Amino acid sequence: MKLLLRKIYLFVFLSLISSVTIAQNNLPPVFEIKTDTALIDTLPNTYWQILEDKDGILIFEQVSKFRADKFHYNTSGNINRRISTYWIRFTLKNSTNHTLKIGFYDQFIGTSDYYVIKGNRIINHK
Repeated sequence: MKLLLRKIYLFVFLSLISSVTIAQNNLPPVFEIKTDTALIDTLPNTYWQILEDKDGILIFEQVSKFRADKFHYNTSGNINRRISTYWIRFTLKNSTNHTLKIGFYDQFIGTSDYYVIKGNRIINHK
């Protein structure tokens, strides 16, 4: 009986230490900025995800804590104009050897808020 219990404990122990834990990472890939010569550049669809806020009531703190599966890629390329609020997330990386100045434009009439999260987790709201 003791031998059987030892084997069971050994099996459980080995199962625990050999199991692989996979964290949920559904973030879009990082878009690397490699040059500073572009005047206007559009972020390809594969580098950003969208979340519809049908009631327009979500705030940044709520959205930033959502599970990753709430955001999705906009594979259709269409925006439902009846929904007034969308949250879009993407990550940019400056791969040049100097500081860059970037800007965002909104081609639709309305108001846009931008939340920039720097590497040190400082949030800048524009």
